[in-house]
Amino acid sequence: GVRALVAANVSMHQLFNYMDGVFKNQSQFYNKPTLKMSALQVIQAYAKLAHKASGVSAIKFAKALQNSFLDHNTRLSSKLAWERGVTGTPDFFINGIKVIGQSNWTVKQWKKVIDPLIKAKFPHMEL
Repeated sequence: GVRALVAANVSMHQLFNYMDGVFKNQSQFYNKPTLKMSALQVIQAYAKLAHKASGVSAIKFAKALQNSFLDHNTRLSSKLAWERGVTGTPDFFINGIKVIGQSNWTVKQWKKVIDPLIKAKFPHMEL
């Protein structure tokens, strides 16, 4: 969905409204509500939600969702994330290593993790 919005050239405000809308309405797209829907019907319902949440054209959004290049890249990104242990958002990585952190950490808390890594690499650097 996010890649479809990027392809539709939306603003950050629209993107965040879209994500908020999807989060609030995700139960509409679980297995049971979509069980008897065709793939096209699911795409149309999803496009309608994207339009309602962000104002993006439902037609542009649906076309982007059906774009094979975007689909391929999304699947590759997901596979890469799964291989690295990403199970949700936010997940944090420093130099390719997963860090168990929190999205609400302060700069001071992040410095406790990052500064020792910098000091090990550049022992003479003053932090």
